[in-house]
Amino acid sequence: MRPPDALARAMDCIDDIRNETLRAIDAIQAGAQEAALVARLDAYAANLKLVAEALPAGHKKQNTLAKKLLLYSFDARVCAVLRALLADGKDFTASDVLTRAKALTVWKPLPEPVRVHWAPKPKGGYRPIVVSGPMRRAQCLMVRDMLSMMNIDSAIDCSKKGGGGEKRLVANVCKDIENETNWWWTPDIKNCFGSIGPGHLGWLPIDRLLIRNVMFLPKCAKVVVAKTTPKEIGLILQSIGADTHASISVSVASQLHHITVHIVRRGLLQGSVLSPLLARAVIARVIEAALPDPEISTYSYSDDLVIGASTEAENIAAKQAVTKQFSSLPAGPIELHETSPINAKSRRSVVLGYRLEPGNGHGENYVHVKPWLKRTEAFKRRLLRKLKDAEPGANLFDVAEKYRIQWSKSQGAWTKVPKFSDSVSASITMSYVNDFIDGLPMGTWQANKPILKAG
Repeated sequence: MRPPDALARAMDCIDDIRNETLRAIDAIQAGAQEAALVARLDAYAANLKLVAEALPAGHKKQNTLAKKLLLYSFDARVCAVLRALLADGKDFTASDVLTRAKALTVWKPLPEPVRVHWAPKPKGGYRPIVVSGPMRRAQCLMVRDMLSMMNIDSAIDCSKKGGGGEKRLVANVCKDIENETNWWWTPDIKNCFGSIGPGHLGWLPIDRLLIRNVMFLPKCAKVVVAKTTPKEIGLILQSIGADTHASISVSVASQLHHITVHIVRRGLLQGSVLSPLLARAVIARVIEAALPDPEISTYSYSDDLVIGASTEAENIAAKQAVTKQFSSLPAGPIELHETSPINAKSRRSVVLGYRLEPGNGHGENYVHVKPWLKRTEAFKRRLLRKLKDAEPGANLFDVAEKYRIQWSKSQGAWTKVPKFSDSVSASITMSYVNDFIDGLPMGTWQANKPILKAG
């Protein structure tokens, strides 16, 4: 029988699909055709529910039903095109939607080009972000809808819709710590999307054509690399370990283009609406195979893994099992960044950029959770940009305080001590502004006068 939580997640996905499609219908002011488009949405939502309720979940029989009701359905194509055009941000009409829906198919390679730009990563380095056109996005939406109904998503990942986000993951870890799960290993996956190739998805109960044509970029699709300055090209090549000795900028640009095309065609596309679901599914499958023991705590948040055990020996054994499983995949190894297990009682455990301090909590919270270096450094970088970009004559302290309040609210897992945490945060932020005005690196005041501890 299908797990009730899996069916509930599928229903949530259907609600999201309905709401997004309705926004697209409202955006085009369909007029007389609005009722017809809403009727198609209703029919599609009903078919999605039928697939979600089909048994056995995720197997061949469900795939056969999904193909019939979803992938060959004109209603499905209309709803996918509507959402894709809405995301494209350009004006479109009901006639545009119907014309594109008639031409849309997931069974043939789509020559529509993709545009790639290299974006800086928070921890340093760069990653290639792929921007697809509306037809490719529509293809991916159709396949994502189907797979979401087939229950292939991760049961342990908190980044998915309904997964509770970082707040739930950290809360789960804190609860485990309170129940004496004291040893934690928290690696992240190197180049997660780029490491996952077609072979890693061979277990999916779907047609291979969907993997080749939709999940990965077909050969007929042209890759257009966004223009980049010579200085940025050098930094990008350096960050990915490429040879940067070429002296002619045109040659270096050609080198970047060649490497970009190779990377984009090799793995899952960063920027695709389908890739996060696929990556979560692969990661969960590997962890489940490596750690069948229910006594081991297993969580993930996209490419961040959080593995807990009661003893150091158990945590080390879990680390070895997971590392071996990822490194010995028949389709090719997936590498993890090296980290060591840490005892939570040391108050040095960091999960998703939050430091966990057992026994130091406020009120009913046994564990105190606060933003740590990864998050505070990102705060300083963004604050610095805001102060530099402030209008001439602007009150920099007001600029900083507005951003601090916004940032504080975004730190969902932070267990703030009433009044104290906010006061300390405000004082530290004002010290950053003073450092900026004095031409000093942010944090100089803290380093020289560590009067207040972060709350």
